[in-house]
Amino acid sequence: MIFYLAGGMGAGDVKFFGALAAAVTYKYVFTVLFFSAIIAGTMALLRIIWEKAVVVTLLRLLDLFKWFGRGNLKPHPVMSLANTSALAVPFGVSIAIATWIFIFFGSR
Repeated sequence: MIFYLAGGMGAGDVKFFGALAAAVTYKYVFTVLFFSAIIAGTMALLRIIWEKAVVVTLLRLLDLFKWFGRGNLKPHPVMSLANTSALAVPFGVSIAIATWIFIFFGSR
């Protein structure tokens, strides 16, 4: 929910993960969230490298840390879901992949 409020995740991803959390129960929800974040981070790194946007991404990440470091909890004016030209990774895909990993390996 925090990522949604900060403008980094869509409401569909929040609803999808909420439904998934109800299915896997409270004991495993953070495990699935952890694997989802790892998979999404890997997807993002691969996309940044593929698009040759490493330097631009690092500069924007620094700007984002400054933005939130000043106490701004609202979405960044440039780096948010509203900016259609920004590189994005579909978090729902990483949630689905993490869920399958959990089903096949983690639930035993």
